[in-house]
Amino acid sequence: MSHDVKIETVMASVKVAPAISGSVLYAITLQEWVAIVTIAYVVLQIGLLIPKYYNGIKKLLKKK
Repeated sequence: MSHDVKIETVMASVKVAPAISGSVLYAITLQEWVAIVTIAYVVLQIGLLIPKYYNGIKKLLKKK
């Protein structure tokens, strides 16, 4: 191979590498992203509601 062909091959490999590594690393479909975000949202909502329910139950038991 001539020097110019080797340089072109290396440059093409460098240009394609981020796309290949990104597709391998982030091989998650849009549906999977929606599921992940939904699960995270539900977990955060549970974390916010548990103290509210705990205080509500505590107040309810104090009234009796």
